Amino acid sequence: MAISIGKLRGLRRIAGQEGLFTICAMDHRGSLEDKLCVGLTPEVCREDMEGFKEDLCRILSPYASAVLLDPIFGAAQAISHNLPPHGLLVSLEETGYGGGTEARETRLLQGWSVAKIKRMGADAVKLLIYYRHEPAGLARRQRQLVQKVAEDCIEYDLPCVVEALSYPVGEEIDNPALFATRKPKIV
Repeated sequence: MAISIGKLRGLRRIAGQEGLFTICAMDHRGSLEDKLCVGLTPEVCREDMEGFKEDLCRILSPYASAVLLDPIFGAAQAISHNLPPHGLLVSLEETGYGGGTEARETRLLQGWSVAKIKRMGADAVKLLIYYRHEPAGLARRQRQLVQKVAEDCIEYDLPCVVEALSYPVGEEIDNPALFATRKPKIV
């Protein structure tokens, strides 16, 4: 299988000298906002989120082969401060999910695309995909979303990193041990 020069360059930029990926994930939004912004106005919250991510990037990026940032509070701000010093992945999905806790559906960030991530100078695109084999319709839509993003990454010559996340449903929700035994098959 041949690899394009753009993908090769992107993979080399997000890998360390040994060819290993040690990526520092800092693309959290909703959960971080819930902890960091209690009682703050939206403007102050945004400033705090951006500052926090910039500080994290400055402090942690020397210890990672690449940094994963979101395009809302992290990626553009890091680039404007000449960070990170090496590989940059940018997430494409919205924080959270649609469809409810037992039928999670990944949604793409409005106003963002692989093309825009390429234009900003990122080395790779990251897509978190919630996945279960059932229900079949939801699973098919999730696979179609991955395919669409992968095709866009081919067009724009960027690596596509997919973070597949399984989740408990039904009786697994209140029984973590049951979910743990089923998880290898789910994955």
